[in-house]
Amino acid sequence: MNSLLVAAHVVVPLLVLIAIGYMAGALRWISNESFMQMNRLVFNILLPCVLFDNVYSVSLSSVVNPSMLLFSVCAVLAVFACGIPVSGLLTRDPKKRGVALQSIFRSNFVLYGFPIVQSLYTRAQSGSVVILIAAIVPVFNVLAVMALVMFNKEKTGAAQIAFKIIKNPLIIAAALGIVCSASGFVMPVIVSRSLSNLTAAATPVALIVLGGTFRRQSVGQNKNLLISLASLRLLIVPAVCLTFAIILGFRNVELLGFVALFGSPVAVSSFSMAQQMDADSELAGQNLLFNTVFSILTIFMWVSALNYFQLIV
Repeated sequence: MNSLLVAAHVVVPLLVLIAIGYMAGALRWISNESFMQMNRLVFNILLPCVLFDNVYSVSLSSVVNPSMLLFSVCAVLAVFACGIPVSGLLTRDPKKRGVALQSIFRSNFVLYGFPIVQSLYTRAQSGSVVILIAAIVPVFNVLAVMALVMFNKEKTGAAQIAFKIIKNPLIIAAALGIVCSASGFVMPVIVSRSLSNLTAAATPVALIVLGGTFRRQSVGQNKNLLISLASLRLLIVPAVCLTFAIILGFRNVELLGFVALFGSPVAVSSFSMAQQMDADSELAGQNLLFNTVFSILTIFMWVSALNYFQLIV
């Protein structure tokens, strides 16, 4: 039951923000054009600040578990590769296919998953998971841009895809974070506080925009796809990845870190990216909402099962 409460404590505040956005849109307090402008702010400024801060703030002298990092990166790349043909089986629409692929491989590891690790283990014990964030977040974002660019209707060559990836604000932010962290750059207090304010605003604004642009009437036509994507993200992908992790001998905080990585709902930023990169943002928003709600039960299931078999103690 504790696992269910932890998941609920993470999810319910997110749903409240989505509901506020939905109400603001339904009552015409905020116009659809304003929501679009807010989303551009999220994509071009707020989310890059979050990514930079996540990468920059991780100390390179912290506890590093090479086997954990290697397994995580390889597993994410494998899920991405397998997701390409699977997304084609789920939908032929290029705009939906990129969203589907993102949902299959990309989780809300930082916002949703890591608080679950922190709720069960101390800061000192979860040091390896903090390092994992620094390694996985840039990988997630590079692959996320690829997922949306590669299924664009316009015929795009390899060089054009590479250029679009390089100029993406999230990729630039991750690269700057790595450079600043590796070089030992010390951020001035004024800049640091400003950055903290921006990162704190990213998730609330992104979720309010999601709620404001949510369209109930189109859920019916996407119902089967939404069920398939939720099943893949919350059940099938974590089942496969956690099985391999257990076979390889990962236990306790490391294994819970993998629950957070592979079993969390799709990333909040997937909606903002879809809207800004000419993908199906309605599907992305609906998928994010479905994932977030059902993850309360699936996270409870994964944590309870692993605890029952004494793989997490």
